Amino acid sequence: MADDNHNDNPSPLDKLIAILLRRSWLDVLGDVGKIVRRIVQGRSYRGLYEVLDYEATLELEDQRGRRATFKKREKVRYLQDNVIAYQDQA
Repeated sequence: MADDNHNDNPSPLDKLIAILLRRSWLDVLGDVGKIVRRIVQGRSYRGLYEVLDYEATLELEDQRGRRATFKKREKVRYLQDNVIAYQDQA
């Protein structure tokens, strides 16, 4: 007698569970963490770029501080495509 409840086409949920069970739990938790971080960051404005490295120096050229030179070096990574310029402040 054949089993009437047997289903050869698993549901999408069954497929997802099977995929998750084949992966290590550390990988699954890492992926969940990435998804949560994207959701949280998606709710806030990320801006045009991310500062990777920043270095600034201020040289006072006289004793009273009337003349000074400010030098800044900044390494950035753009977070959006097709950025042609960004405003910087000193």
